[in-house]
Amino acid sequence: MEPIIPQAASGDAQNETQFQTPNLNQESPVVVQSKEPTPSAPETSPLPKQPSTPLPPPVPPSRPHPKFKIKKRYILLMLLISFIVVIVTLKELNRKRVEIIDESPRFNVTEAPTPTPEEEPAKQWKSFSASQHGITFKYPVESYLEKSNPFSQDSPVYKAIFRGKRQDEGLITESNLFDGYIFKIVVNTNPQNRPLIDLARNKVSSFAFSCPDLAQISEVEATKIDGLTAQAFSVINCNSDFKVTFVVSKNFVYEIDQIYKGDIGFKQKYEKDTDEILLSLKIDRELPPPEDPIITFTSGVHRFSFRHPRFNTDCCQVPSPVYGIFFNSGKFYFVDTSLGIPEKNKPFDGFGVFVDENEMKVPFEMYLVSEKNALLEDYRIITGRNPEESEEKTKVGEVDAVLLKGYAWWGDIIMLQIPNTSKIMIISKTEFLPGSFKEVFGDILNSFVFSSPVAGSSDFR
Repeated sequence: MEPIIPQAASGDAQNETQFQTPNLNQESPVVVQSKEPTPSAPETSPLPKQPSTPLPPPVPPSRPHPKFKIKKRYILLMLLISFIVVIVTLKELNRKRVEIIDESPRFNVTEAPTPTPEEEPAKQWKSFSASQHGITFKYPVESYLEKSNPFSQDSPVYKAIFRGKRQDEGLITESNLFDGYIFKIVVNTNPQNRPLIDLARNKVSSFAFSCPDLAQISEVEATKIDGLTAQAFSVINCNSDFKVTFVVSKNFVYEIDQIYKGDIGFKQKYEKDTDEILLSLKIDRELPPPEDPIITFTSGVHRFSFRHPRFNTDCCQVPSPVYGIFFNSGKFYFVDTSLGIPEKNKPFDGFGVFVDENEMKVPFEMYLVSEKNALLEDYRIITGRNPEESEEKTKVGEVDAVLLKGYAWWGDIIMLQIPNTSKIMIISKTEFLPGSFKEVFGDILNSFVFSSPVAGSSDFR
């Protein structure tokens, strides 16, 4: 027993000593006590709970080198700063872009930016009245008026037309409208007293038949025009955009067409202008006594007459021929002022009739050559260039005549010899627009009548 107890005590002492070695403040008596057998040692000692073989201390995790940590923090800081700089730069660029967009024109026409169309104040609008058809409306001064041929048996038509900057020169029609608008009023009689809704629906059917598949046609809706009951609908993407309104008064049924086309922004401006024209429309409930739109002019001295649509004979003068002698009794002016008095130095539709007594009895062919040469010289002086002239045969009434085109700087010239006399008649024509007076002027020429003088009279020479 004696050899065993010391071994156990020695082992316990060794374990205890090894367990307590980390405590550097422990005194030497601890070692002495371990050599003496103590009965309470097994109760107080935690050694039975420890493993018989001591475990090695855990290996601490490897830590990055301090220099590497500094580099990593520096890189992260630089990335953060770069990110902030990029965000601030993008915000600044976006702000400037928004400012540039806000300062630029709202709409673009073609590739280059163009100014947004400005609104015309009401004081720059004119007024037009057709009392015989009971209508009055205002229109912008930048637009111009047209009306149908009074000689025609078709329903009378009145138009206010605006030519945009991209619209081609010449007459503007519904088929060639590209940039601008047409405000049109068609004056119809309604002998059958058909309901407006039926007239509007028939017009809708006409659009549905003629427009492409992409066109959109609205439903017919009731509205008011100058306090009168009306029916209206709209059409888009049918070559142009349309608003169509039917309104009836005591005497007529009016079809009012608003036709407009243009680039984005301009088209909306044209639509607004036609809306304002429509709002200005006034319709008379009572009309003055009807009058014949066509009257006859007669020259007893020179024995001819013709019919014209009540042209003004006092307001304006038409350029006269260059060659020849024309007394006041042989000068007659006819100007269409039904759409307003022409402005100074502005073109207009009209013509003048000039009669040369031709007392020297110059043969017509020689007279024609002299007139042509004089006109060409005058053209070069006025315009500074040579004309592109042409000559063709025509008729005035039943009399053969010569039409000179391009000889006069202002328009066409028609020459003829009055039948059974030596007198030369020259008709000088001017137009508001090329072709604007062609149809009416043709009807006037066809209406000419010449009375042959009695043989032996003073006119027979």
